[in-house]
Amino acid sequence: MRHSWLTNLRRYLEQEVRKILRDHYRVEVDKETPVRYYLDFKNDERLVELKEALERIDRGKFGVCLSCGGPIEIHTLKASPGVQFCDNCLDALQESTSGHVRPASLHHA
Repeated sequence: MRHSWLTNLRRYLEQEVRKILRDHYRVEVDKETPVRYYLDFKNDERLVELKEALERIDRGKFGVCLSCGGPIEIHTLKASPGVQFCDNCLDALQESTSGHVRPASLHHA
């Protein structure tokens, strides 16, 4: 099931890339050419986020929290495919940067 979800997500991300390139840069992406080819030429924040998400899918690291190694919630990935922390670790990170540090708060069971 996870494999088909990732395949669908990859298609969605690639469609988003094509839409941004078409609408903002007036670049038509040939359907036979991987979208990554076009991403190397743009320094657009959203395109960079999408490129990194596609690369993490290829490496099998998409949806894996950088802090705890646990899964990132699907609702979070759908809202922002570039996120690299699960909700709990992201909350803990935000708390630590706002001065409310909890010991070992970046790791959870």
